[in-house]
Amino acid sequence: MTCLALALLIRVRAGLWQQAAVFGVACAMKYTAWPALAVAVVMVARRDGARAAVRFGGMALGAAIALAVTLAPAALAHPAVIFQNTIAYPLA
Repeated sequence: MTCLALALLIRVRAGLWQQAAVFGVACAMKYTAWPALAVAVVMVARRDGARAAVRFGGMALGAAIALAVTLAPAALAHPAVIFQNTIAYPLA
């Protein structure tokens, strides 16, 4: 997902909402996507300006929060799966 978002960011200039949504989904899925989001915000700031970068970062953050809130009931019902996905897998 992170690679897709970066590819979209490089290829598509009009409308950053698609790229922000993909980054939001990637960040909600795996915590390792957060550093890539920071790099993408800097890329957008360099290419389109600070205002566009803040808008892009806000949209990505909003998408990640919305997805996390939506999936919270399922995550709280099965905490062992969350532990396995976020802590055990990266350490393996």
